[in-house]
Amino acid sequence: MKKTDLHKLAAAAFLTALAVVGSQLQIPLFGAKLSPVQHLVNIIAGVYL
Repeated sequence: MKKTDLHKLAAAAFLTALAVVGSQLQIPLFGAKLSPVQHLVNIIAGVYL
């Protein structure tokens, strides 16, 4: 396995754990539940991975 593949795999695991822990934070706004941590993780994963 290449070193860059291992780094991306570790980053994906870290972002997944961060999303799971951050899913506890939800902001109710006009009947919708906003999850800012999950959106941030999706953006970081889309750009980095």
